[in-house]
Amino acid sequence: VRGDDIVIVPHSADWCPVQKTLSADPVLSRFAALRMANGYFIVESPVALAHVELRSVHAFNSFGEFAMPDRPASNTLDALISGLHSAGLLSDADAGKENWTVEDAGQHSRSRIGHGPGPRGRAAKPSGERFHPVVHAKIELPAGSISEDCSLDEVLAARRSLRANDTRAMTIAQLAQLLFRSAREEGRILPDGTESVARLYPSGGSCHSLDLYVAVAECEGLDPALYLYDRSGHHLGMVADASVARALVRAARAAAVQDGEGQLLIILASDFDRVNARYDGMAYSLILKEVGAALQTTHLVATAMNLAACPIGSGDSGLFARALGADFYQYTSVGEMLVGSVA
Repeated sequence: VRGDDIVIVPHSADWCPVQKTLSADPVLSRFAALRMANGYFIVESPVALAHVELRSVHAFNSFGEFAMPDRPASNTLDALISGLHSAGLLSDADAGKENWTVEDAGQHSRSRIGHGPGPRGRAAKPSGERFHPVVHAKIELPAGSISEDCSLDEVLAARRSLRANDTRAMTIAQLAQLLFRSAREEGRILPDGTESVARLYPSGGSCHSLDLYVAVAECEGLDPALYLYDRSGHHLGMVADASVARALVRAARAAAVQDGEGQLLIILASDFDRVNARYDGMAYSLILKEVGAALQTTHLVATAMNLAACPIGSGDSGLFARALGADFYQYTSVGEMLVGSVA
């Protein structure tokens, strides 16, 4: 849909302009944002089915005039308001979306097919160099084994988020068993005879971008520190000192509305580029889905071992990235779970 200075770009073939009557005092949608794309400034919104391109200086200036208390009259401004209205970028299109934040609406729209602009699915982009944390010391873990505590149905029924811990801490043997049974990596032979590395939970495109860390505040037989778990070698590598580990545990316990130091925090960190290079528009969504699968796997094993486990909705990703010397948008934590002995 083209004007002299303004172009409305639909996001789907069956798009049609908004049919509601334009209000006397139009206001921009709270979801709308201005950014540069394809050489033009565009106005877009995750809840709209079209965006508006501002293809001239006059159109861009009119967008600034639209925000002024006393809007000057001009044909370009009238055309802009009409275009924003038709595209669903004014506040009258926000009805029924009061409980959505801009961030959540954006992720929902861009990670699903059929609403937002842009490509979805597999891509072929160059992948950057992987981030490797500096390991200061290697800690051998007791051998892990697979046991039959109870049936899968019993574990599923018994699973609960438990935040309180006993006065006696978990042991290094329990931690080793939990990691081996929920997070190990092993080789498998595919039907065509080739060997592949597999984990115990699914990952989009088998990217497996998640590394597992353990922030230890208290564990019998293991010094407090932040450790990286070697999934194939079944050992821990210390990557940060006790002060960092305790700070991460405290932040997670605060998110779980718990006081005190706590015992252990399982941390899942993502090498974002491993997924970003493979998928357009949905990479972060796939990472979070993988986090959910990994946390559920660990939670079920912890339940079978009679340990207290509680997934956390947020964690201190900034502190984690700084402790490892990583860029926040290259490599940092994306999921956490408190673990400890059952009170």
